[in-house]
Amino acid sequence: MNRVWWYSSRDDWADRLLYLGLICAAAGVCVSIPLMYIGLGLSLAGALLLWPEARGFLVGWRWAVLFSLWTCGCTLLSPYPIGFKLPGFVTCWIALPVWALAVARCGNRRGVLIALVSGGAVALTLGVIQFCVGFDQSNGPLRVGLEGRKFQVASGFYSHWIRFGDAMAIWSAWLMALATSATATRPALAGVAAGMGIVGVLVSGARGAVLALAAGMWGAFSTTWRRSVGAALAGVVVVLISGGILWQVWPERVRNTLNGQDGRTYIWATSWQIIKQHPVHGVGNGAYNHAAVAVVDAGLAPRNPDETVRMGNAHNSFVSLAVLYGVPGLVLWLGWLTSVVLGIFRHRQRHPAIMPLVFATLGVILVGGLTEDLAAYAASRFQLFFGLALALGLALRHTTGTTLAAISMTASVPQATAPQATAPPAV
Repeated sequence: MNRVWWYSSRDDWADRLLYLGLICAAAGVCVSIPLMYIGLGLSLAGALLLWPEARGFLVGWRWAVLFSLWTCGCTLLSPYPIGFKLPGFVTCWIALPVWALAVARCGNRRGVLIALVSGGAVALTLGVIQFCVGFDQSNGPLRVGLEGRKFQVASGFYSHWIRFGDAMAIWSAWLMALATSATATRPALAGVAAGMGIVGVLVSGARGAVLALAAGMWGAFSTTWRRSVGAALAGVVVVLISGGILWQVWPERVRNTLNGQDGRTYIWATSWQIIKQHPVHGVGNGAYNHAAVAVVDAGLAPRNPDETVRMGNAHNSFVSLAVLYGVPGLVLWLGWLTSVVLGIFRHRQRHPAIMPLVFATLGVILVGGLTEDLAAYAASRFQLFFGLALALGLALRHTTGTTLAAISMTASVPQATAPQATAPPAV
């Protein structure tokens, strides 16, 4: 006799929570930060029910704990009068092992892929609408003014909080990685994913996201040396075509970038002076604006004539980490990331999508991080965690049944093999 669902075992309840949390995360990774937190909470509850098994997914946790403690200490010791603001990494780095466990146990279910595709499609739709209609912060989003529609870069609440251009770049890179690394490659799906990513990046107007998308495409297609060369050439073509389109739509922004007169050059000059003043413990979380104003007012860095000094962050992931938490903070963050990637690569033979997923995720995050602070904001952090969790979950999954990539490539449900007798190895 089948048991009624409320009399299920602890493992059954854990899988339900993990599965629901993974669906929330997959749906929200491109469109909703609150949905990502909900997904984290549900999956964390499921992981706690499976604590002995979940321990095997704690890759790089020592580095994460050290970095978390260091960031809190730097913020408490800030030389500027700011209230203590808990750095986000402290509370959400656990998303990586939790979602990896969810992928390992529940990633074979079709709902995960549907949620991932649906979230990206919704994000792209919102981005295109916002681009075509325009945005006025005083009158709310999606406003058509008396002068007619405003064709402009997607700006305001949506793209600002979700990092729209980088989100679309990394989302399309994930789908391309899953499409090109499965047993039955589907070039049509990879092409659709690439096209949607290009459209999303273009309507965002994010110049750095163009390079990030090219890097993500290379990572997604680099399953062989031959494909690596072809993907590199395709990435160059994407950059050239996208750059030409951006030149036609926003010529002044592209011209300033090429002439070294972009606002980021002033920001980076200011940030470098802050690092020189506080190389060890930085200025603490939330103190960038205070430090930037102090440096510019002291005449140590030039003042941007077109923008305020209060830019919120250093617009570069690595520079921002050094500004906020000093050079040791940057080293600890890089140590955490390296430890996670090495932990994934130790088990990369388990599934062909693992390496393309890692390369696609790192390509977008590291290249996009050269012009945006993708290490400090919740949206970009969760995108990094989710991409690495996909790869780690496939690497450490405790069964050899259907995978996310296989689901995306086949119309019929493939035959699953028997579960392995042993639990996933600890990293």
